[in-house]
Amino acid sequence: MRAGCLVLLLVIASVAEAQDILVTTTADEFGETPSACSLREAIEAANRGGDFGGCAWPGPAPTIRLGAETYVLTREGAREDSNATGDLDVRVPLRVEGSDFNVTVLTVSVTDRVLHVHDANVELAHLRIQRTAALLMGTALPSPTASTAEASSR
Repeated sequence: MRAGCLVLLLVIASVAEAQDILVTTTADEFGETPSACSLREAIEAANRGGDFGGCAWPGPAPTIRLGAETYVLTREGAREDSNATGDLDVRVPLRVEGSDFNVTVLTVSVTDRVLHVHDANVELAHLRIQRTAALLMGTALPSPTASTAEASSR
């Protein structure tokens, strides 16, 4: 009986991991390096419902996993909604999960917000967003010390 329970738990764990997109670079790429998966590319894979750049799409409502790094959005191009430049444009339900609030940081070096959520539910967990103004269009974040935030444009 115990062996059967262990096998069931392993199957459940592998199914959960199958819905993950693992970000493997801190570079702000959009299809340039097929061997690496950036945060922007992971969001684009989820938006398209298919592989993009170095990211394999695991299926609907994925969890994008970030490491203990600082991810800086560097692609200049505010006020576009294609996710190619500026802020990260999210169009589908997903979860972005960092390693820990103290070590996973998302910030921008361009003149744009960090996230633009388009008619989708987005959950942010265990990461810190550093930007003083216009974090999310149409959404709000809890206090800066919160480790989880849910964002929705509805």
